[in-house]
Amino acid sequence: MNNLFKGLLLVTLVYCNVGNINANDILNNEYNYDLFSDFNLTTENNLKNDNNININQNKTIKILSLDGGGTRGYLQAKFLDRFCQDADIDNIGEYFDLIAGTSAGSLNAMALVNDITPNDIMNFYRSKSPWIFTIRSVKDIFSNNASVPSNKPNAFQQFLMMLFSNPFYKSVSQTSNYGNARLRMELHDAFGDKLLTSIKTPVLLTAYNDSEYYPLMFTNANLNHIPDTFRNIKIVDAIMASMSAPVFLPSTELHLSLDANASAQHIVDGALFQNNPSLLALTAAKALYPSAENYFLLSIGTGSGEIGLHLDVDDPEPSMNTTLQYTRLYSTMMYNSSVANEIFFKEISKPLHKSNIHYYRFNFKLDNNIDCDFTTSTTEFFNYLDSAVIKQYDKDQSKIEAFINNINKENNK
Repeated sequence: MNNLFKGLLLVTLVYCNVGNINANDILNNEYNYDLFSDFNLTTENNLKNDNNININQNKTIKILSLDGGGTRGYLQAKFLDRFCQDADIDNIGEYFDLIAGTSAGSLNAMALVNDITPNDIMNFYRSKSPWIFTIRSVKDIFSNNASVPSNKPNAFQQFLMMLFSNPFYKSVSQTSNYGNARLRMELHDAFGDKLLTSIKTPVLLTAYNDSEYYPLMFTNANLNHIPDTFRNIKIVDAIMASMSAPVFLPSTELHLSLDANASAQHIVDGALFQNNPSLLALTAAKALYPSAENYFLLSIGTGSGEIGLHLDVDDPEPSMNTTLQYTRLYSTMMYNSSVANEIFFKEISKPLHKSNIHYYRFNFKLDNNIDCDFTTSTTEFFNYLDSAVIKQYDKDQSKIEAFINNINKENNK
Protein backbone atom coordinates (compact mmCIF):
# COMPACT_ATOMS: atom_id res chain seq x y z
CA MET A 1 0.00 0.00 0.00
CA ASN A 2 2.87 2.38 0.75
CA ASN A 3 4.16 2.10 -2.81
CA LEU A 4 0.69 2.82 -4.19
CA PHE A 5 0.41 5.97 -2.08
CA LYS A 6 3.87 7.08 -3.16
CA GLY A 7 3.11 6.44 -6.80
CA LEU A 8 -0.07 8.50 -6.71
CA LEU A 9 1.65 11.30 -4.85
CA LEU A 10 4.42 11.32 -7.45
CA VAL A 11 1.78 11.63 -10.18
CA THR A 12 0.48 14.63 -8.27
CA LEU A 13 3.93 16.19 -8.30
CA VAL A 14 4.30 15.56 -12.01
CA TYR A 15 1.07 17.53 -12.55
CA CYS A 16 2.94 20.49 -11.10
CA ASN A 17 5.50 20.56 -13.95
CA VAL A 18 5.72 24.05 -15.42
CA GLY A 19 8.32 25.04 -17.99
CA ASN A 20 11.65 23.59 -16.92
CA ILE A 21 10.47 22.72 -13.43
CA ASN A 22 10.20 19.01 -12.73
CA ALA A 23 9.33 16.72 -9.84
CA ASN A 24 12.96 16.50 -8.73
CA ASP A 25 13.14 20.29 -8.43
CA ILE A 26 10.08 20.20 -6.21
CA LEU A 27 11.41 17.42 -4.03
CA ASN A 28 14.83 19.03 -3.65
CA ASN A 29 13.83 22.56 -2.66
CA GLU A 30 15.50 24.38 0.22
CA TYR A 31 13.16 22.94 2.84
CA ASN A 32 13.89 19.35 1.85
CA TYR A 33 10.13 19.13 1.63
CA ASP A 34 9.84 15.46 0.72
CA LEU A 35 6.22 14.38 1.05
CA PHE A 36 7.21 10.76 1.34
CA SER A 37 9.33 11.25 4.44
CA ASP A 38 7.01 13.86 5.93
CA PHE A 39 4.15 11.38 5.98
CA ASN A 40 5.97 8.20 6.96
CA LEU A 41 3.26 5.57 7.10
CA THR A 42 5.24 2.93 8.92
CA THR A 43 6.58 4.54 12.10
CA GLU A 44 4.96 5.56 15.38
CA ASN A 45 7.12 8.69 15.67
CA ASN A 46 5.58 10.97 13.09
CA LEU A 47 4.97 13.73 15.63
CA LYS A 48 7.34 15.91 17.55
CA ASN A 49 6.20 16.67 21.09
CA ASP A 50 3.03 18.67 20.68
CA ASN A 51 0.24 18.72 23.22
CA ASN A 52 -1.85 21.35 21.48
CA ILE A 53 -3.82 19.26 18.98
CA ASN A 54 -6.14 16.37 19.77
CA ILE A 55 -4.53 13.07 18.78
CA ASN A 56 -6.80 10.37 20.17
CA GLN A 57 -6.18 6.66 20.47
CA ASN A 58 -9.42 5.64 18.78
CA LYS A 59 -9.32 2.64 16.50
CA THR A 60 -11.77 4.32 14.13
CA ILE A 61 -10.57 7.55 12.50
CA LYS A 62 -12.91 9.90 10.68
CA ILE A 63 -11.56 12.17 7.93
CA LEU A 64 -13.28 15.03 6.11
CA SER A 65 -11.90 16.21 2.76
CA LEU A 66 -13.23 19.36 1.07
CA ASP A 67 -12.50 20.24 -2.57
CA GLY A 68 -11.86 23.71 -3.92
CA GLY A 69 -14.43 25.42 -6.13
CA GLY A 70 -15.02 29.07 -5.25
CA THR A 71 -18.61 29.95 -4.39
CA ARG A 72 -19.61 26.36 -5.12
CA GLY A 73 -18.10 25.62 -1.71
CA TYR A 74 -21.59 26.56 -0.56
CA LEU A 75 -22.85 23.11 -1.53
CA GLN A 76 -20.41 21.50 0.94
CA ALA A 77 -22.02 23.40 3.79
CA LYS A 78 -25.48 22.48 2.52
CA PHE A 79 -24.52 18.80 2.44
CA LEU A 80 -22.94 18.92 5.90
CA ASP A 81 -25.98 20.65 7.36
CA ARG A 82 -28.12 17.63 6.52
CA PHE A 83 -25.35 15.10 7.18
CA CYS A 84 -25.01 16.42 10.74
CA GLN A 85 -28.71 15.88 11.31
CA ASP A 86 -28.62 12.32 9.99
CA ALA A 87 -25.44 11.42 11.88
CA ASP A 88 -26.58 13.26 15.05
CA ILE A 89 -23.44 15.44 15.09
CA ASP A 90 -23.42 18.46 17.41
CA ASN A 91 -19.98 19.84 16.53
CA ILE A 92 -18.57 18.71 13.19
CA GLY A 93 -15.16 20.21 13.95
CA GLU A 94 -14.84 17.88 16.92
CA TYR A 95 -16.51 14.90 15.24
CA PHE A 96 -13.79 14.42 12.62
CA ASP A 97 -10.24 13.47 13.56
CA LEU A 98 -8.72 15.34 10.62
CA ILE A 99 -10.12 17.87 8.17
CA ALA A 100 -8.41 18.81 4.90
CA GLY A 101 -9.37 21.52 2.45
CA THR A 102 -8.32 23.23 -0.76
CA SER A 103 -9.28 26.79 -1.69
CA ALA A 104 -12.95 27.23 -0.74
CA GLY A 105 -12.61 23.90 1.02
CA SER A 106 -9.90 25.43 3.21
CA LEU A 107 -12.27 28.24 4.18
CA ASN A 108 -14.98 25.73 5.05
CA ALA A 109 -12.54 23.52 6.95
CA MET A 110 -11.28 26.38 9.12
CA ALA A 111 -14.81 27.58 9.75
CA LEU A 112 -15.86 24.14 10.97
CA VAL A 113 -12.93 23.76 13.39
CA ASN A 114 -13.70 27.24 14.74
CA ASP A 115 -17.23 26.17 15.73
CA ILE A 116 -18.90 27.93 12.82
CA THR A 117 -21.93 25.89 11.78
CA PRO A 118 -22.70 24.75 8.21
CA ASN A 119 -25.72 27.05 8.25
CA ASP A 120 -23.53 30.03 9.17
CA ILE A 121 -21.12 29.08 6.38
CA MET A 122 -23.99 29.15 3.91
CA ASN A 123 -24.97 32.59 5.17
CA PHE A 124 -21.38 33.73 4.64
CA TYR A 125 -21.44 32.67 0.99
CA ARG A 126 -24.82 34.29 0.39
CA SER A 127 -24.03 37.61 2.06
CA LYS A 128 -20.28 38.08 1.53
CA SER A 129 -19.34 36.46 -1.78
CA PRO A 130 -21.38 38.90 -3.92
CA TRP A 131 -18.96 41.64 -2.78
CA ILE A 132 -15.86 39.46 -3.13
CA PHE A 133 -16.60 38.33 -6.67
CA THR A 134 -17.53 41.63 -8.21
CA ILE A 135 -15.70 44.37 -10.13
CA ARG A 136 -16.13 48.12 -10.28
CA SER A 137 -18.56 49.48 -12.82
CA VAL A 138 -17.94 52.47 -15.07
CA LYS A 139 -19.40 54.86 -12.51
CA ASP A 140 -16.91 53.56 -9.92
CA ILE A 141 -13.85 54.40 -12.02
CA PHE A 142 -12.76 57.19 -9.66
CA SER A 143 -13.56 55.25 -6.51
CA ASN A 144 -11.72 52.50 -4.66
CA ASN A 145 -15.02 50.75 -4.05
CA ALA A 146 -17.57 48.84 -6.09
CA SER A 147 -21.21 49.90 -6.04
CA VAL A 148 -22.79 46.76 -7.51
CA PRO A 149 -22.51 43.23 -6.06
CA SER A 150 -22.09 40.08 -8.21
CA ASN A 151 -20.86 42.17 -11.14
CA LYS A 152 -18.67 39.65 -12.95
CA PRO A 153 -16.42 40.71 -15.85
CA ASN A 154 -17.76 39.90 -19.30
CA ALA A 155 -15.72 38.12 -21.99
CA PHE A 156 -14.15 41.33 -23.30
CA GLN A 157 -13.23 42.53 -19.83
CA GLN A 158 -11.72 39.14 -19.04
CA PHE A 159 -9.68 39.37 -22.25
CA LEU A 160 -8.25 42.75 -21.27
CA MET A 161 -7.56 41.72 -17.68
CA MET A 162 -5.65 38.62 -18.71
CA LEU A 163 -3.83 40.50 -21.44
CA PHE A 164 -2.40 42.81 -18.78
CA SER A 165 -2.01 40.05 -16.16
CA ASN A 166 -4.60 41.61 -13.91
CA PRO A 167 -6.60 39.09 -11.81
CA PHE A 168 -10.34 39.53 -12.27
CA TYR A 169 -11.09 40.25 -8.62
CA LYS A 170 -7.99 42.14 -7.54
CA SER A 171 -8.94 45.18 -5.47
CA VAL A 172 -7.43 48.54 -6.33
CA SER A 173 -6.82 49.22 -2.64
CA GLN A 174 -6.33 47.22 0.55
CA THR A 175 -9.37 49.03 1.93
CA SER A 176 -11.65 48.43 -1.08
CA ASN A 177 -15.07 46.97 -0.36
CA TYR A 178 -14.77 44.30 -3.05
CA GLY A 179 -12.43 41.63 -4.38
CA ASN A 180 -9.46 40.17 -2.52
CA ALA A 181 -9.42 43.08 -0.04
CA ARG A 182 -13.02 42.30 0.92
CA LEU A 183 -12.18 38.60 1.25
CA ARG A 184 -9.31 39.33 3.64
CA MET A 185 -11.47 41.72 5.66
CA GLU A 186 -14.27 39.16 6.04
CA LEU A 187 -11.81 36.43 7.01
CA HIS A 188 -10.24 38.68 9.62
CA ASP A 189 -13.68 39.43 11.04
CA ALA A 190 -14.27 35.68 11.36
CA PHE A 191 -10.86 34.47 12.56
CA GLY A 192 -8.98 37.54 13.79
CA ASP A 193 -5.24 37.03 14.24
CA LYS A 194 -5.52 33.43 15.45
CA LEU A 195 -2.73 31.09 14.43
CA LEU A 196 -3.24 27.74 12.77
CA THR A 197 -1.57 26.14 15.79
CA SER A 198 -4.39 27.38 18.04
CA ILE A 199 -6.76 24.83 16.49
CA LYS A 200 -7.26 21.53 18.34
CA THR A 201 -8.50 19.36 15.48
CA PRO A 202 -5.74 18.38 13.01
CA VAL A 203 -6.20 20.32 9.78
CA LEU A 204 -4.45 20.29 6.42
CA LEU A 205 -4.72 23.09 3.84
CA THR A 206 -3.13 22.87 0.39
CA ALA A 207 -1.41 25.65 -1.54
CA TYR A 208 1.31 26.10 -4.15
CA ASN A 209 4.51 28.17 -3.98
CA ASP A 210 4.54 30.02 -7.29
CA SER A 211 7.88 31.67 -6.54
CA GLU A 212 9.85 28.45 -6.06
CA TYR A 213 7.56 25.98 -7.84
CA TYR A 214 6.61 23.41 -5.25
CA PRO A 215 3.39 22.32 -3.53
CA LEU A 216 2.99 23.01 0.16
CA MET A 217 0.64 22.21 2.98
CA PHE A 218 -0.32 24.30 5.98
CA THR A 219 -1.08 22.17 9.02
CA ASN A 220 -1.30 22.53 12.79
CA ALA A 221 -0.02 18.97 13.19
CA ASN A 222 3.66 18.99 14.13
CA LEU A 223 4.68 16.42 11.56
CA ASN A 224 8.37 15.76 11.17
CA HIS A 225 10.07 17.83 8.44
CA ILE A 226 7.16 20.28 8.14
CA PRO A 227 8.80 23.69 8.70
CA ASP A 228 7.45 25.71 11.61
CA THR A 229 6.80 28.55 9.17
CA PHE A 230 4.11 26.34 7.61
CA ARG A 231 2.48 25.85 11.02
CA ASN A 232 2.95 29.16 12.83
CA ILE A 233 0.87 31.05 10.32
CA LYS A 234 -2.26 33.10 10.76
CA ILE A 235 -5.44 31.29 9.78
CA VAL A 236 -6.39 34.23 7.54
CA ASP A 237 -3.08 34.03 5.65
CA ALA A 238 -3.36 30.26 5.17
CA ILE A 239 -6.89 30.55 3.78
CA MET A 240 -6.00 33.50 1.54
CA ALA A 241 -3.06 31.55 0.12
CA SER A 242 -5.10 28.42 -0.49
CA MET A 243 -7.83 30.49 -2.19
CA SER A 244 -5.57 32.62 -4.41
CA ALA A 245 -6.75 31.09 -7.67
CA PRO A 246 -4.63 32.29 -10.60
CA VAL A 247 -6.54 34.51 -13.04
CA PHE A 248 -9.28 35.14 -10.48
CA LEU A 249 -7.42 36.42 -7.41
CA PRO A 250 -3.89 37.76 -6.88
CA SER A 251 -1.29 35.59 -5.20
CA THR A 252 -0.76 35.89 -1.45
CA GLU A 253 2.68 37.07 -0.36
CA LEU A 254 4.02 35.14 2.63
CA HIS A 255 7.40 34.89 4.35
CA LEU A 256 7.86 31.12 4.51
CA SER A 257 11.62 30.86 4.29
CA LEU A 258 13.63 29.84 7.34
CA ASP A 259 15.82 32.83 6.48
CA ALA A 260 14.28 35.87 8.16
CA ASN A 261 15.88 38.16 5.57
CA ALA A 262 14.48 36.30 2.58
CA SER A 263 11.93 37.94 0.32
CA ALA A 264 8.24 37.15 0.52
CA GLN A 265 7.06 34.34 -1.72
CA HIS A 266 3.99 34.26 -3.94
CA ILE A 267 1.58 31.54 -2.83
CA VAL A 268 -1.40 30.52 -4.95
CA ASP A 269 -4.41 28.22 -4.90
CA GLY A 270 -3.89 24.65 -3.73
CA ALA A 271 -5.90 23.51 -6.74
CA LEU A 272 -2.65 23.62 -8.71
CA PHE A 273 -1.48 20.87 -6.36
CA GLN A 274 -4.53 18.89 -5.20
CA ASN A 275 -7.98 20.33 -5.73
CA ASN A 276 -9.34 17.17 -4.13
CA PRO A 277 -7.13 16.67 -1.03
CA SER A 278 -8.54 13.23 -0.14
CA LEU A 279 -5.37 11.26 -0.72
CA LEU A 280 -3.25 13.76 1.20
CA ALA A 281 -5.78 13.71 4.03
CA LEU A 282 -5.70 9.93 4.27
CA THR A 283 -1.91 9.88 4.12
CA ALA A 284 -1.68 12.44 6.93
CA ALA A 285 -4.26 10.53 8.98
CA LYS A 286 -2.22 7.35 8.67
CA ALA A 287 0.81 9.27 9.94
CA LEU A 288 -1.08 10.82 12.85
CA TYR A 289 -3.05 7.71 13.78
CA PRO A 290 -0.85 4.73 12.78
CA SER A 291 -2.55 2.34 15.20
CA ALA A 292 -6.05 2.91 13.86
CA GLU A 293 -7.91 -0.12 12.54
CA ASN A 294 -10.35 1.74 10.28
CA TYR A 295 -10.27 5.01 8.38
CA PHE A 296 -13.57 6.58 7.28
CA LEU A 297 -13.11 9.24 4.63
CA LEU A 298 -15.93 11.62 3.68
CA SER A 299 -14.96 13.53 0.53
CA ILE A 300 -17.13 16.41 -0.67
CA GLY A 301 -16.69 18.01 -4.08
CA THR A 302 -18.05 21.28 -5.42
CA GLY A 303 -19.82 19.94 -8.48
CA SER A 304 -18.42 19.56 -11.97
CA GLY A 305 -19.00 22.43 -14.36
CA GLU A 306 -17.57 25.62 -15.82
CA ILE A 307 -14.81 27.42 -13.91
CA GLY A 308 -15.66 30.96 -15.02
CA LEU A 309 -13.67 31.77 -18.15
CA HIS A 310 -15.65 33.04 -21.13
CA LEU A 311 -13.07 33.13 -23.87
CA ASP A 312 -14.38 31.49 -27.02
CA VAL A 313 -11.43 32.32 -29.22
CA ASP A 314 -11.10 30.12 -32.32
CA ASP A 315 -7.84 31.64 -33.51
CA PRO A 316 -6.33 33.65 -30.64
CA GLU A 317 -3.68 36.26 -31.16
CA PRO A 318 -0.14 35.17 -30.22
CA SER A 319 -0.30 37.34 -27.11
CA MET A 320 -3.30 35.33 -25.93
CA ASN A 321 -1.94 31.86 -26.67
CA THR A 322 0.08 31.57 -23.47
CA THR A 323 -2.75 32.90 -21.31
CA LEU A 324 -5.33 30.57 -22.83
CA GLN A 325 -3.03 27.58 -22.50
CA TYR A 326 -2.35 28.46 -18.88
CA THR A 327 -6.02 28.76 -17.97
CA ARG A 328 -6.86 25.53 -19.78
CA LEU A 329 -4.00 23.79 -17.99
CA TYR A 330 -5.27 25.17 -14.68
CA SER A 331 -8.79 23.84 -15.20
CA THR A 332 -7.49 20.51 -16.51
CA MET A 333 -5.24 20.06 -13.48
CA MET A 334 -8.11 20.74 -11.11
CA TYR A 335 -10.36 18.25 -12.85
CA ASN A 336 -7.72 15.52 -13.20
CA SER A 337 -6.68 15.85 -9.57
CA SER A 338 -10.21 15.20 -8.38
CA VAL A 339 -10.85 12.36 -10.83
CA ALA A 340 -7.57 10.59 -10.01
CA ASN A 341 -8.38 10.65 -6.31
CA GLU A 342 -11.92 9.45 -6.92
CA ILE A 343 -10.79 6.52 -9.08
CA PHE A 344 -8.26 5.46 -6.46
CA PHE A 345 -10.69 5.49 -3.56
CA LYS A 346 -13.48 3.81 -5.48
CA GLU A 347 -11.11 0.97 -6.31
CA ILE A 348 -9.42 0.60 -2.94
CA SER A 349 -12.71 0.67 -1.03
CA LYS A 350 -14.18 -2.28 -2.92
CA PRO A 351 -14.91 -5.27 -0.67
CA LEU A 352 -12.60 -7.57 -2.64
CA HIS A 353 -9.58 -5.56 -1.43
CA LYS A 354 -10.51 -6.09 2.23
CA SER A 355 -9.25 -2.59 2.91
CA ASN A 356 -9.63 -0.75 6.18
CA ILE A 357 -10.42 2.40 4.20
CA HIS A 358 -14.12 3.29 4.03
CA TYR A 359 -14.99 5.97 1.53
CA TYR A 360 -17.95 8.05 0.43
CA ARG A 361 -17.73 10.84 -2.13
CA PHE A 362 -20.45 13.45 -2.59
CA ASN A 363 -20.35 15.23 -5.93
CA PHE A 364 -22.55 15.71 -8.97
CA LYS A 365 -22.67 17.34 -12.39
CA LEU A 366 -24.03 20.86 -12.39
CA ASP A 367 -26.74 22.05 -14.76
CA ASN A 368 -25.10 23.46 -17.90
CA ASN A 369 -28.07 25.75 -18.41
CA ILE A 370 -27.36 27.60 -15.16
CA ASP A 371 -24.46 29.97 -14.51
CA CYS A 372 -22.50 27.82 -12.06
CA ASP A 373 -18.91 28.98 -12.40
CA PHE A 374 -16.55 29.49 -9.47
CA THR A 375 -17.49 33.12 -8.96
CA THR A 376 -21.27 33.13 -9.38
CA SER A 377 -22.81 34.65 -6.27
CA THR A 378 -26.43 35.40 -7.03
CA THR A 379 -29.38 34.37 -4.88
CA GLU A 380 -30.71 32.29 -7.78
CA PHE A 381 -27.43 30.37 -7.94
CA PHE A 382 -27.41 29.51 -4.25
CA ASN A 383 -31.08 28.53 -4.39
CA TYR A 384 -30.23 26.19 -7.24
CA LEU A 385 -27.42 24.62 -5.20
CA ASP A 386 -29.85 24.11 -2.30
CA SER A 387 -32.20 22.07 -4.45
CA ALA A 388 -29.42 20.27 -6.34
CA VAL A 389 -27.73 19.13 -3.11
CA ILE A 390 -30.99 17.85 -1.64
CA LYS A 391 -31.76 16.00 -4.86
CA GLN A 392 -28.34 14.31 -4.92
CA TYR A 393 -28.46 13.62 -1.17
CA ASP A 394 -31.81 11.87 -1.56
CA LYS A 395 -30.38 9.86 -4.45
CA ASP A 396 -27.39 8.80 -2.33
CA GLN A 397 -29.40 8.36 0.88
CA SER A 398 -28.70 4.63 1.22
CA LYS A 399 -24.95 5.10 0.66
CA ILE A 400 -24.80 7.92 3.20
CA GLU A 401 -26.77 5.94 5.79
CA ALA A 402 -24.48 2.93 5.28
CA PHE A 403 -21.43 5.16 5.75
CA ILE A 404 -22.82 6.61 9.00
CA ASN A 405 -23.97 3.21 10.28
CA ASN A 406 -20.58 1.64 9.63
CA ILE A 407 -18.89 4.40 11.63
CA ASN A 408 -21.28 3.86 14.52
CA LYS A 409 -20.81 0.11 14.30
CA GLU A 410 -17.03 0.41 14.59
CA ASN A 411 -17.29 2.95 17.40
CA ASN A 412 -19.53 0.61 19.41
CA LYS A 413 -17.19 -2.37 19.20
